[in-house]
Amino acid sequence: MSLSPRILLRACPVLPLLLAAAPALAQGGQAPDPVTGWSGFIGLGPALVPDYAGADTVKVAPFVLGDVEYGAYFLQLRGLSLRANLVPSRDIVAGPLLRLNTGRNDDVDSDRVSRLNEIDTSVEAGGFLGVRLGGDARGQGRVELSLAATGSSNGFLGTAGVSYAALRGRSFFVNLDAEANLASGKYTRTFFGVTEPEAVRSGLPGYRPGGGLRDVGLGLTAGYQFNRRWGLTGRLAYSHLLGDAADSPIVRLEGSRSQLLGGLALSYRF
Repeated sequence: MSLSPRILLRACPVLPLLLAAAPALAQGGQAPDPVTGWSGFIGLGPALVPDYAGADTVKVAPFVLGDVEYGAYFLQLRGLSLRANLVPSRDIVAGPLLRLNTGRNDDVDSDRVSRLNEIDTSVEAGGFLGVRLGGDARGQGRVELSLAATGSSNGFLGTAGVSYAALRGRSFFVNLDAEANLASGKYTRTFFGVTEPEAVRSGLPGYRPGGGLRDVGLGLTAGYQFNRRWGLTGRLAYSHLLGDAADSPIVRLEGSRSQLLGGLALSYRF
């Protein structure tokens, strides 16, 4: 993975997958307001994400996260993914899911990839279902199994994930997670395909991939609470492209199957 000053200075929106696999992220024993029943937090900081899907370079992007909770209901922001639980249960969560995909423009580090068609920003809409198992009063030891599916004019993406609340203390927490993403043929062709006109312009070989398992990944999220209001939250994640996505010349000749992400945010609880 290469990292140039020009890439570091090019800030743009974070990829939704930055925190997609960490649905159980919490702020270390956050309690609701005894009068209103509401609680929440917001966090903001820098992140390093792949320059584009399949790139071997990274760029600086905003790292944004937040929760608003009322009892079992919540509105949860992770990067550019927004989900809302509409089920009055703490053991089963389900509801709508929105993801903003920032696509790919011609301002990328690879000269040949920059000659491919731009991919417009799109909103991917769908839903999610999660089942929470075990855990003590603080949530330590809790496992969450989740399924999500979203789609747009670019195709469909399905995600299966599991997260584990490894540590829940008064001021510190650690989450571990894993996920697998399944993409439709149209989705894979949008982000990893090379049409014949694009092949002529870019010099890359033409490529028409099919759908299937796109990637698998692992992640770690940790946070430290300085006091009742202020804290730090960090995220490290690794995903490995598979199947037709990994065989794309965009990845094989110009990028990498290994996708690394990281972010650090200052958080405020309310």
